Amino acid sequence: MVTLTAPIALLLLSGAVCSLVAAVVLSGADDFSPLIRYPFAALSATGAVWAVSYAALLSTPTRAGMLPWFRLVLVCAALVSTLWFVFVLAYAGYDRLLTRELSAALAVEPLVVVGFTATGHGLVGDTVVESAVGYTTLTLVPGPLYAVHVLYSFVLNAAALALLARLFVRSEGKYRKQIVVLVLAGLIPLASALPAVLGSGSPLDFTPMTFWLNNGLILLALLRYRLLDAVPDAHTHLFERLDDGIVILGPESRVVEMNRTACSALGFEHAPVGVSVSDALPRAPAVCALLDGDEDHVELVVDEGTDRRILDTTAADGPNGSTIVVLRDITERRHAERQFRALIENSHDIVVVLDAAAEFEYVSPSMETVMGYDPDEHVGESPFDYIHPDDREQAMSILQSAMVSGTPERAEYRYRHADGSWRTFEAVGVSLLDDPAVEGIVISARDVTDRHQYEQRLRVLNRVLRHDLRNDMNVVLGYADLLHEDPSTPEVRKYAQKIHDRAASLADLADRTRFVDRTLNRAREEFGAVDVARLVDEELAAARRTHPDSTFSASAPGERWIRGDDRIRVAVGNLLENAVEHSDRQSPTVDVSVDTVVDDGGTVVEISVADDGPGIPDEERSVLESGVETPLEHGSGVGLWLASWIATEVDGELRFAENDPRGTVATLCLRGATPESEEHEESEGDDENEESEETVGSASQSGN
Repeated sequence: MVTLTAPIALLLLSGAVCSLVAAVVLSGADDFSPLIRYPFAALSATGAVWAVSYAALLSTPTRAGMLPWFRLVLVCAALVSTLWFVFVLAYAGYDRLLTRELSAALAVEPLVVVGFTATGHGLVGDTVVESAVGYTTLTLVPGPLYAVHVLYSFVLNAAALALLARLFVRSEGKYRKQIVVLVLAGLIPLASALPAVLGSGSPLDFTPMTFWLNNGLILLALLRYRLLDAVPDAHTHLFERLDDGIVILGPESRVVEMNRTACSALGFEHAPVGVSVSDALPRAPAVCALLDGDEDHVELVVDEGTDRRILDTTAADGPNGSTIVVLRDITERRHAERQFRALIENSHDIVVVLDAAAEFEYVSPSMETVMGYDPDEHVGESPFDYIHPDDREQAMSILQSAMVSGTPERAEYRYRHADGSWRTFEAVGVSLLDDPAVEGIVISARDVTDRHQYEQRLRVLNRVLRHDLRNDMNVVLGYADLLHEDPSTPEVRKYAQKIHDRAASLADLADRTRFVDRTLNRAREEFGAVDVARLVDEELAAARRTHPDSTFSASAPGERWIRGDDRIRVAVGNLLENAVEHSDRQSPTVDVSVDTVVDDGGTVVEISVADDGPGIPDEERSVLESGVETPLEHGSGVGLWLASWIATEVDGELRFAENDPRGTVATLCLRGATPESEEHEESEGDDENEESEETVGSASQSGN
């Protein structure tokens, strides 16, 4: 029966406390880091086995019974120092050093000692039986390996204490209390082991008898100071692993600490502790302004040969008068931004970003080159103020649909140019209001005015050519057949005249088509000031010669200047021709007037051609006014289309109204101009080649 004496009681108490600590650590597995909890739990469990084994050794009366317990004690003693060092290494934030290679190296010494001890080899030492204070125990007579083992163990313990001391200096508050507990927990068994190591004093080993005390302190720290779930150098774990560079400056703006990311970004192999911030960071004046609070952030450029890094740098106050400088690598972001900016600034498409209120938040530089507006002045305005009133409701509906669906939506609308004209845009918009990088509605718009006009003209000319060519050629072929059947008939002259008229009509159609193809798409830079009163007088004179049975009257007092070119003559000529050709009277009457009105703060010259004919059919007027032909609805000829297209080209429009009491009033509404630019216009007219003059002349005499 074992007698419960003070040494035995202390050993059993130590075993119980160590077991409790190991259980607490393992039960809190979700709260503690694995690299910390497993070495510490193993350390406490080893201490428990050591204490209980030594109690069993002291309670065994025979040498043979003592020997297994003694060997187990030696095994635990060999493991404790290594487990303690591994725990402190991880606790102090150096777990990255615990590679497989280092772990294997640390395991070599205790495994060798354990191996020799388990086999009873004398390299560690031989055992002798000794008696002390009423106990019979085994003691170790040191062998050759024992001295190495003791030295190695003390070196590991000294290194662990040095790490804790360094950590104590770098920590504050309750973290320092944790470290004090750990230092005491390491010093207590170390101090109690010195007499046995030095071979003086009692043969009893007091080391395991102190485990209740140091593990009791550990248990207190676990419960009160959150020893393992609030590691004092957890900031070191984060500090060294942060993607952002961190530089800590002392009160005198000298480097106190710098993490690996910052060292790598700034070109240092190791943290340049003690170096002035002006020597550690580039752009010293900008950094000083940042530290003084004059700037929120600065961008630092670090050139390392071919590698160029851009660092967004911010600063914040730290503890004890220190300053924390954060370096964020934005090289890739800046590169992407430069690429995006180059694409946007050199694109002919207009890219805008609308905010949640559907107002301009960003407008690309192409807005100025395409539409004549300063992009910065557009910011804060509503795009719907510039969209054509007839297209506004549809554009709003599509925008709302894009905001709800979050998918790209496509729309076409007319947008007012800075010069007052309307341009047709094809736009694609997508809502990125939920994207924190954008928080807006991105719209990419392309000016498709020329494409629309080309497609429209192509459709009209295709229809006219197919229709007029087929009809006129049928007439020519019909009368040619009559001549072929009976060339001596009295109607030969009439048949020949019909063939001549239809052939002339086809030639005229070819001229008009040629006019559209060659001269209609003239650059706006060629426009100048034109006196339309003079053009109207000239076209009226030509119409009177061509249609002597018709009556033409005019009201165009003085000069009337518009912005355009000589093509206005063709538009006026086609309106006069249309008024005569489609009249159902033997002697049509055509009234022409030229007036100047003020429209939206600008001057507009209106050329009105009023006839007394049957009027333009409603379906043809709707086609001309909408500008779109359909298979079931199209204009009858190209004359009115030419007038409409020419008006559009010079930023004007063609309008229709009912004449009283009968007929139609066709009005060309053209932008006014000052006569100072007349000389420029005339010089352009003089440069036209003879072929263009013939084309314009023939086209101006054509009907619809």
